[in-house]
Amino acid sequence: MSALGQHEKLDRLLELGFIKLSKDGKGWPIYERYLKPSDGQAVSDIWAFQPYTDGTVFGTEDEGIDEDVRWLTPRDQERLGYQTQKPEGILERIILASSDEGDVVLDPFCGCGTTVAVAQRFNRRWIGIDVTYLAIGLIKHRLGKPAEDDYEVIGEPEVLSEARALAEQEQVSVSILGG
Repeated sequence: MSALGQHEKLDRLLELGFIKLSKDGKGWPIYERYLKPSDGQAVSDIWAFQPYTDGTVFGTEDEGIDEDVRWLTPRDQERLGYQTQKPEGILERIILASSDEGDVVLDPFCGCGTTVAVAQRFNRRWIGIDVTYLAIGLIKHRLGKPAEDDYEVIGEPEVLSEARALAEQEQVSVSILGG
């Protein structure tokens, strides 16, 4: 059996779909390779900041891998005092990956309002629900003074007796609708 010459190899690769030709026929043939599951590690489904990786990925001179989803430190400007507060970066990834402008984002336990703040920033309509008037106050502060029709608060206590009733009944909640 004789070895294939250069042209025969190229013809065979073209026949198998591994060579791409430019539409105008003026460019060089380009070898096109498709990845298979056995070609490497799958993209991880865990988003975790990897310290000491600054500048290791092209175009990220000042950032480490997954720095946008790094857990908040006690001194972060973003920190609002909730122990379970998530970084805005992780909510940005989730909202941008799973919704389009104008879609509705729901956070039924909105706490300090990270989800609703990010949804508002990326032009999503949103619904945030929480049982404490303190959370609603914090979210309103976080969103700033609303422009007309930015958001509406439903069920917020207006007098002390309503606030006490809300605090005593866990079934009652306050909703904020925005976007």
